[in-house]
Amino acid sequence: MNPSLLVIDRPKIHEHPLTLLSREVSFICNACGTRGERSPYVCLLCCFMIHEDCIELPRVIRTNRHPHRLSHIFSFDSEKKLDCRICGEGIDGRYGAYSCLICSISYIVHSRCATRTDAWDGKELEGVPEEETLPEPYVVTGDERIIHFSHEEHELRRITNDYDDGDAHCYACNLHVYPDPFYKCGEVNCGFILHQTCANLPRETRIPIHPYPLTLLYKVDNSIFKCASCNHFSNGFRYSSSKYDFNVDTKCASITEPSLGGGHHHSLYSNSNYTSCCGCDQTEPTPLSCPDCELGLCYVCATLPSRIPYGDDAHPLSLKHGGILSSQQNYWCDSCETQVDTLEKFYMCSTSCGTVVHTRCAIGGHLRNLKAGIGFNIDRYNCKVVLNDQVTRPCCSQCKLRSQGLLVLKICSAGVEAFISYFCSIECVQKHGHIDNIDIDPRQRPVINDTFYCSFPTQQSTTIYSGIDCDNNNHIDCDNNNEQQLPTNN
Repeated sequence: MNPSLLVIDRPKIHEHPLTLLSREVSFICNACGTRGERSPYVCLLCCFMIHEDCIELPRVIRTNRHPHRLSHIFSFDSEKKLDCRICGEGIDGRYGAYSCLICSISYIVHSRCATRTDAWDGKELEGVPEEETLPEPYVVTGDERIIHFSHEEHELRRITNDYDDGDAHCYACNLHVYPDPFYKCGEVNCGFILHQTCANLPRETRIPIHPYPLTLLYKVDNSIFKCASCNHFSNGFRYSSSKYDFNVDTKCASITEPSLGGGHHHSLYSNSNYTSCCGCDQTEPTPLSCPDCELGLCYVCATLPSRIPYGDDAHPLSLKHGGILSSQQNYWCDSCETQVDTLEKFYMCSTSCGTVVHTRCAIGGHLRNLKAGIGFNIDRYNCKVVLNDQVTRPCCSQCKLRSQGLLVLKICSAGVEAFISYFCSIECVQKHGHIDNIDIDPRQRPVINDTFYCSFPTQQSTTIYSGIDCDNNNHIDCDNNNEQQLPTNN
């Protein structure tokens, strides 16, 4: 280890030479604002004191928490208390910090937080030209009309609350578009729809759990992917890394730091020591935390929409958080008819309707990021995501629980021996058959308004389910009556 220099001259750090005070002395570093206990470098003329390692703090950096570059400053003036945008703790304007070159002190971070290994890639960017940025996601073509880069062939028109198709889903996040404003394709037979917030998603972003920039992709060989944040499968838009096999869905990528999410009214940060989620029954370490409430939150709960349509209810249901209802009263889910744990998150109609629904029943559980009708192959089986709207909801062939979400996976064989089985998630399919190979087949699509002869009775009808590798076409009733148990690979 090289001995410390007695005197150093760093004009970018301080205008005067700095002298090593080689002794035990308590001080607060002017560069990072944290306390030291020995051997600072000092300027006696200015009463300036700094840690030895803070002398090498980079001047300009980029973190994975903010889209703009940050510059180191030694002090700032502010009439209001400012909190670090990474850890949430207060920042003393008398000491150094990193502030955004564009947003100024409205985005400010502790020096130590900005240079953490999980936030900064270690690159000094002073004197380095800015990277080229991708164009804006859409071009305005008229009054509330745009052309989005993901749908350049048609113009999209903005719609607020006069839309009568409450079952329409956003192509980016796969959630219901109602009751939020959205853009809809003007072509009669197109049906392309984006939430207004999804239409404004940047084409490149950075997130706390990945060190490199991510690019927004809207079509990758019609494939499904597993989100690295919430671990749910999706066939919507994704943010993807060009260097690694890393994908996150748009909802998880939108959880910036700090942010409001999952109906929580305080800022959430990506530094959590909590071992359970306050919104569900997850008992694993949570990636998000609220320092005000001292609780943790998982990405699944943090990305729950604040309002949703539900069934025939005339009003949208609002997301509620644990503990707001009287513990003396029991509430029952309108969908699965089991008791609702009011300490977890749930949806409730705020009017006299009083409808209460589990989040998994309202928007789906593990399959909430997939569209009904999408088909793909898992090993030798054909898999289709179908609506879970039968009078008797099927039980999952793996976990044996009755499927409670809006969607269910329907599995059928690709060979001659026909059988049908249901699963509540892709994970259950993989556990049941020890299957890892998931490959979407773009030919597997729902077929409607087409004439065929059902494989079971010999009569003409309208197609409900159609095979990929065979000529079988079945009524939905005949299909359901032909159910058999999917064999397990033991």
